[in-house]
Order: sequence, then structure tokens, then C-alpha cells
Amino acid sequence: MTKNAETIFDFTKLMADYSQLPGVDVEALVEGQRKTVAAFDAANRAAFEGVQKVVRRQVEMVQESLGGISPALGKLAASATPAAAAAKQAGLYKDAYEKAAADGRELIDLVTKSSRAATAPIQKRVVESLDEIKTQADKFAA
Repeated sequence: MTKNAETIFDFTKLMADYSQLPGVDVEALVEGQRKTVAAFDAANRAAFEGVQKVVRRQVEMVQESLGGISPALGKLAASATPAAAAAKQAGLYKDAYEKAAADGRELIDLVTKSSRAATAPIQKRVVESLDEIKTQADKFAA
């Protein structure tokens, strides 16, 4: 039995005592709990996938940076004068800064998208839960 199934099973046993109360729809409560567990499962999967994407991209960025070191050092070594070397070094610093800033923005976008994907199932489930509570309350009021 999966962990999620055990959670629903335990909830079902817990709710058995409430089945004696008039007007309590145990099946609806159990179904609501199942949907909540499914929403958290989906959120966890999305969060894990998001972290994997971010880490993969960070590794790619480091590899790109390391690949650019030798050519940069070659450009500096080929400088004819110290002034030319200083100018090339300033250009390399500028390029490195611009690349780092662009990479940072890209990582922020990835994290933002991943966060949205992870929280969406839970946000949806909260709204559904509130609708379910309202429906049950309306039944009691009738």
C-alpha cells in the first residue's frame, strides 16, 4: 500500500466515528482528503522537477564559464602592451559581469516558474476545499 493510500485509509478509520452523526457525509470528507493528498503530491513533484531544472542550469552555467577562461587568458597574453592588456582585461570583466547578470535573471525566472508550478495545485485545492465546505454548510442550513 502506498503512503498516500495509507493516509486516506487512516483518515477513513478516523471518520468512521463521525458516520453516526446525522448529516455528516463521510464519503465527501474522505474524497476531500484524497484530493488534498493528491494536490500535495502534485506540488511536491513540481517542486522537485523545478529544483532539478535550476540545478541543471547552474551546472551548465558553470561549465560555460569554465570554458571561457582559457580563451580569455589567451587574449590577455596576446596583448602587445600593458595598456592593451588592461583594456582587454576591463572588457573581459565587463563581459563576465553582463553574463553573470543575465544568468542571474535566468535563474530567477526559473525559480519563479518552478514556484508557481509547485504552488498551483495547492492553491486550486484550497479554493475547492472552501467550495466543498460551503456546499456542506448549505446542506445543513437547508
